[in-house]
This record gives sequence, C-alpha cells and structure tokens, in this order.
Amino acid sequence: AAPIVVGHARLSRVLNQPQSLLVETVVVARALRGRGFGRRLMEGLEVFARARGFRKLHLTTHDQLHFYTHLGYQLGEPVQGLVFTSRQLPATLLNFFPMVLSPRLPWKAPNLTVQAAPRGSKGPPLPPPPPLPECLTTSPPAPSGLPPKSLLETQYQNMRGCPIFWMEKDI
Repeated sequence: AAPIVVGHARLSRVLNQPQSLLVETVVVARALRGRGFGRRLMEGLEVFARARGFRKLHLTTHDQLHFYTHLGYQLGEPVQGLVFTSRQLPATLLNFFPMVLSPRLPWKAPNLTVQAAPRGSKGPPLPPPPPLPECLTTSPPAPSGLPPKSLLETQYQNMRGCPIFWMEKDI
C-alpha cells in the first residue's frame, strides 16, 4: 500500500528574532481530523525547533484558538516570517517527529526531493484546492491600540476581514 499523507506543517524563521520560528501552516487531512494527528504534528514541530536551538514558536489562527491554547499557546503580537526557498526537505526533519506505531500500515521512507511532473503527463488530474475558510462570528475587533480582552477578540484581520489571532509559545 502507498504511504498516506496525514498532514503538513511549514516553519519559517522570524525577522529580527533569531530564536523564533513562525508556524506558517498546519493541515491535517479532513478524514483524519480529531484523532490526535494535529497534536502530534505540533509536538513534532516543537521537538524539531528545540533541537536546533529555537526557543519560541509563533502562529496565526482564525478558528483553532482552543486547540492551540490547549497546547500551551497564548495570544501574542504579529511577527514577520522569512521565506524558505529550498526545494529539498532535509531527511533529518522526519527523525524529530514522534513515532506512531501501526501494525496495519508498513511504512517506507519516501524520496523527499521535490520533482516537477513530466510535461505531457497523463496521470489523474489534481484535486482542486480546498475552499477558503469562512470567517468566525465574533464581537467587533478591539479599537486600535488596545489589547484584546479575551480569546474571542482581536484587532487583527486578514484581507477578507476575518479575525486573525497571533499566538506564541515558549518552547
């Protein structure tokens, strides 16, 4: 059986904060949500970052406040991530994720080099990207300059007007 991708996460360095990383994305396959994979993915990111000398993770969310709070994240201030441009994922990255033992699914390490699809490839078409998430219904954002009063208020919004919550955690 082919390996199954259960999730994805992306880290980038933070401008002017050499001890920090920005968690740019965290995604778990829809059919596999609610089974602890998101928690394991986040724990793996923390182990990976700590092993390389980083001491803080930053992230944004619009709808997973309680998930990240449960993992120890707190409301924070915006940071600017620096773009990572390598086309090859270091194999050592996978060594820092918690091992999940499953007697049903034997697993073989994949080739981690990103390769472009050959021109004229007649394989099945790629599925369309998932729809953008809808905005949360929350109270109006706090007036500029005032900190949010609770986890349900923020002064930050994305380009669609959805509230964005900046969170951080000392690792």
